[in-house]
Amino acid sequence: MRGGEESIIILTCENCEKEFEVDFIHRRKRYCSYTCRNGGKHNAMYGNKEAAKKISESITQSIIDGTRNFQKGYKTGYFESSKTATKQFYRSSYELRALQKLDADPSVTGLQTEALRIPYTHEGRDHIYIPDILVVSDGETKIIEVKASYMRDDPLVYVKSHAARAFCNKLGMTYEIWDETNL
Repeated sequence: MRGGEESIIILTCENCEKEFEVDFIHRRKRYCSYTCRNGGKHNAMYGNKEAAKKISESITQSIIDGTRNFQKGYKTGYFESSKTATKQFYRSSYELRALQKLDADPSVTGLQTEALRIPYTHEGRDHIYIPDILVVSDGETKIIEVKASYMRDDPLVYVKSHAARAFCNKLGMTYEIWDETNL
């Protein structure tokens, strides 16, 4: 495999036991996704529903309060919207670009970040999904989740988007996932 040759190999995830493909150079990878790496039996909270619920509530509250410390390296801050004359908190450069694009769109009449809480169940446990942006434009309300394109295939993103689409269908709203190609 010298001289620029690449080879794809098939591995089995140690958590969900599904097969997945990787480049040969990543042959030591043990999990098919970030979710599998940190979920199920590989998570210290596995099986302890009460403790997991307390931690989830604590994290949710810290996000709401704006006191949650996120990984270094992500661009965070406040975007001042000319549409709403309010500061909207963003957690990545992609979210900032999405807010700038929406604020410049003449059809958008309102926007708010992290405005909704959508309950969902994953692997038998209850969770809360907090979408990135709620947008009102020309009488239509939609939820926008901003993700890097490489994260769109993550199983947890699918579970959350499924819950969000069901939530939106009940309320006559739409749901979209934006990646860098939309910004």
